[in-house]
Amino acid sequence: GLDGSKPRVLRAAGNGVRGHIPLAWSPDGRHLLAEFEKTDGTSDMMLVAVADGSTKLLKAMGKNRSPGGVFSPDGRYIAWATKEGLSLFELQTGTESPLIPDRSNHRVLGWAPDGKHILFSSERSGSADAWLVAVAGGKAQGEPVFVKKDWGFQPMGFTRTGAFYYAVNNSVWGVRI
Repeated sequence: GLDGSKPRVLRAAGNGVRGHIPLAWSPDGRHLLAEFEKTDGTSDMMLVAVADGSTKLLKAMGKNRSPGGVFSPDGRYIAWATKEGLSLFELQTGTESPLIPDRSNHRVLGWAPDGKHILFSSERSGSADAWLVAVAGGKAQGEPVFVKKDWGFQPMGFTRTGAFYYAVNNSVWGVRI
């Protein structure tokens, strides 16, 4: 806690789970979206209750890469990217619906604070560029709009006013003449 209270463990490895990767807090702070890496090399997307550490399986990922995930501001949906495209997972019904069904190596960067847009990265034009798609009622509203070429590599999120922050990699790892 911010008050300096002792940390507590929500979930420990064991029982076939090698490790946990926390991905996102729910807007109300009562749940944590996490990827559970299992000892057999597969992983599951899980919802962890902060109150007692109980879990709910959202999606068995198998050996596929993690889709990451971002909660909608109202906490109703989680947006994530899989090899099939960008999807919305509705928490109340447990259903996943395609938002942008194409295989352009998507990555969810953030959900705008107004809840009406999702910013995502896609290689649809040959490089990892930022795109914005309008969303209402769990469905895309029109085609994605191009935002920025080669957006960066590490999303840091939206501010309450709608500014999006990200890190760029300016490191030079080697020079050849």
